Amino acid sequence: MYIRPALTSRERVIRVVGFLFAGLAAVQVVRLTVFSVDPSRTGAAVYPFDQFYVQHSCLSAYFQAAKLGQARVPNLYDETLYAGSLDRFHIDPYLYPPQFLLLPASLLGITADFYRFRIFWFVFDLVLFLAATLVVARWIGGLHGRTVLMLTGLLIAAVPTAMTLQIGNFQIVGFALAMLAMVLIESDFLVFGTALLAFAAASKLFPGILVVWLAFQRRWRAVVWVFAWNVVLLLATALWFGWAPIRAFFQYEMPRLSFPLHGPIDIVMTPFAGKIAALNYGVTSVVPKLRALGWTSLGFGAFQTVRLVYLLLLIGLVVRLRDAFSARWLDDAASFRLHQAQTWLALLNLASVLSPFVPDVYAVIGTLWLLILVVPEIRVTWSKVTALVLVWLALNVVAPLGPGLPEVGLVTRIIAGFLVQSILIIVNVRVLLTANARSSGVERREVLVDRSAIASSG
Repeated sequence: MYIRPALTSRERVIRVVGFLFAGLAAVQVVRLTVFSVDPSRTGAAVYPFDQFYVQHSCLSAYFQAAKLGQARVPNLYDETLYAGSLDRFHIDPYLYPPQFLLLPASLLGITADFYRFRIFWFVFDLVLFLAATLVVARWIGGLHGRTVLMLTGLLIAAVPTAMTLQIGNFQIVGFALAMLAMVLIESDFLVFGTALLAFAAASKLFPGILVVWLAFQRRWRAVVWVFAWNVVLLLATALWFGWAPIRAFFQYEMPRLSFPLHGPIDIVMTPFAGKIAALNYGVTSVVPKLRALGWTSLGFGAFQTVRLVYLLLLIGLVVRLRDAFSARWLDDAASFRLHQAQTWLALLNLASVLSPFVPDVYAVIGTLWLLILVVPEIRVTWSKVTALVLVWLALNVVAPLGPGLPEVGLVTRIIAGFLVQSILIIVNVRVLLTANARSSGVERREVLVDRSAIASSG
């Protein structure tokens, strides 16, 4: 007869915390569902007191751009095409690569009404992200996987997660697709997994760092499949919308947002722009933060130089870990998979802040997910638990932006922004190094092991 082993005190605490936050997550989902179905019920919004977030919808840009793409306008990145609003929601400008439009354009086939579209998108985002967190936990397996599964409610209940679901930003889906893709690739569902990774990388760019990880693992079939799928996505985009969006992206949008050391962006520091700079966690936001404080007059050249320096440092870190990426460790299967998942999320997080604008509302979601993956191996001491809780609380702060709210001094906002930026970088670099260390308190032996044996055990 099977006798379930007694739970340790640590496991009991995790289970209690897990059930508590699962309940809070359910409450958040119910509130978001109400606001999604009826946006006039602003009391159900995450910040019902903040008119900026109540009236803000990143999804409006995807919806509008998909319609413009189907109409085959010459330049769907022209910001004048996004003036106005969709009833109570202001229309955001569209900033993504054109391949991403395949997704919202597909949903337009279900409904061309923005409010119905918004409901479908909310359900899609929620189900996909929840599925990704559960699949990753199940794939890790063992006690580690059960711990991650129990703590999933913390991630769903987190303010940034809920707010991102409310405004419909694709970032949360980008992380979900990338992590699902890697689990599928590791589980030998190569074609489907690489298709998801290709779409995530084509849509948000930063998931492309996982292709580098695959290359260091000498997974050349997977790398080739990702590139093949990108060709398919490019051709599908051209067939659906014509070549105009692709030309406009490279000729108009990329020079405004990407890597040249000079360009047309003018970093003007109005009071509202100072608030935006404070909550921007992209690495290039160092320059507008300092400009907002009046400490420098540096412009676009410095803005892009910061990004270039960070990119070189990130490349150096990845190169340093190339042997660890390609090594196999004689760990138990659950620990091996946990370290892989930690590595993927840390790489995604570090690459995501290369974007020129990464606001607090969704910049921290990947790191919150990563913190949950850290818990199974953390040694419980008061100092470590306190540090983990403080970091979690710091990352859960989404700065209000609406008019009529009590003002927080600009200096305070920017110092807080610098603090959270530092936390994001430090946490992800440390986890990446620890997950790929040759020894971390427990001796490991570097060996080549059969992948199928690891996949099937645990």
